[in-house]
Amino acid sequence: MTENQDQARIAEAQAAQARMLAALPDFPQFGFYVHTGLAGYGPDLEDGDYPARSWEDVASQVAWELRSAADFSHEGARVVAAADLYHEAWTALRLSWELDNLAANFENLANAESPAPLYQGRPELRHARIWDLLTSQFPLNISHNSRLYVFECEEDPGEEPE
Repeated sequence: MTENQDQARIAEAQAAQARMLAALPDFPQFGFYVHTGLAGYGPDLEDGDYPARSWEDVASQVAWELRSAADFSHEGARVVAAADLYHEAWTALRLSWELDNLAANFENLANAESPAPLYQGRPELRHARIWDLLTSQFPLNISHNSRLYVFECEEDPGEEPE
């Protein structure tokens, strides 16, 4: 790769980062809910559910939900394969890998104490990447009939019990 090509790629990356930063909203006053629900019906909130109160908390909760869905899908693939339904098993296994990969991305973004080199000293860029993933990926199908939703909490849920 030539020096001019390197400079062009760097400029393109810097422009993409600037666009992500420009699109980053202020964190909502009451946070974000991260919940699963039936496709087409929306998330299932229950009494005692509390929203994520920071970008890192959102990323952490999303990662946890994605890991849980990946584990469920992987186990489902094993059960379906045991019934000799190999096409369905392969589909479930691929979904588990995709969910697991996305969970790893969110886990890395949730780590404020030891961020990737790109984000060191630049928490706003890490927050912008979290927002970029949320707006481009969610609601996300996590099974044939369930989705993971991330949405703004619009009213004060009260204090979370200790």
